[in-house]
Amino acid sequence: MNSTNVTRNVTRRPDATNSYAPWVYSGYYFLGWFTVPTEILFRRNFGSRWLTPLNFFAGLLVMVFFTGVQYLLHWHLTAFLEWLELYENATTPETYTQTEWLLAHSMFGFLALYILLGWVHFFRMWWRRGIKAPTHSFDDGTSWFEPLGKLLMFPINLLAAPFVYIGMIFLPRQERRVRAPWWLRNITSFTNILVDPLVLIGLAFLLKDVTGVWLCISAVGTFFYGIEKHRVRRAMKQDLSDNIIEADMLMGGTHNQAPPSPQKQKWWAKSKKASAGRATPNYGDVQSIIDEFHQEKKQG
Repeated sequence: MNSTNVTRNVTRRPDATNSYAPWVYSGYYFLGWFTVPTEILFRRNFGSRWLTPLNFFAGLLVMVFFTGVQYLLHWHLTAFLEWLELYENATTPETYTQTEWLLAHSMFGFLALYILLGWVHFFRMWWRRGIKAPTHSFDDGTSWFEPLGKLLMFPINLLAAPFVYIGMIFLPRQERRVRAPWWLRNITSFTNILVDPLVLIGLAFLLKDVTGVWLCISAVGTFFYGIEKHRVRRAMKQDLSDNIIEADMLMGGTHNQAPPSPQKQKWWAKSKKASAGRATPNYGDVQSIIDEFHQEKKQG
């Protein structure tokens, strides 16, 4: 089986998990099933080769399993244990309060929402293909919690800023002429790795019961898959950066050249503005020059 279909990687390259031990790879693959329901429930704008019908039905199996466990636990297992006199004075669904009844049927609500939102996602992918405006086919979607991630990144970057400026002391003077970057810059990766799992764990403690177990396992899967997606995207950017550097070196440039000073940037801007009104020299027709060259070569 192609690793792209197994791990739902954001590239078409073989995934590094293939080099792991079989039990590690199997566990990683199993956790991937738990990421599908949480992505459908809490993300949007998927690519057609990321959210596939096969992935949808894998997530549906997870939802049906935990919904069935919750139903058996509250409607049959409790009464059975009471009948065996192993669980005296047990509460049954008939004696639940309204809040207890809703929590005891929370997986049914998530299952219905999963099917509804899954249809919405597939319909939107079909619609975007029909109007010739598709997203990248391996797009893993956008989390609804990215605004929260952006909000959390700001105080973290403020706390890290003094350490960044201390580190700048050890940099060459030419490299310190640019504005210091933030420590955390990738909102998508920050949300995927930290915010989404924390939200799922928070919901797990709030809902408890079987739903809490499902959300905790999903949080673990979301965390590891968030790290994997960040690793792959970073490798892609590094490959692209290396290609640009190598092309610059082949053209005679210096890839490790420091950023130009503000004075040089102003001078270049003035030079560009001054040369904008100059007429471009006319070197004649290129084909006629080539023909003339070959004719002179034949004549001697």
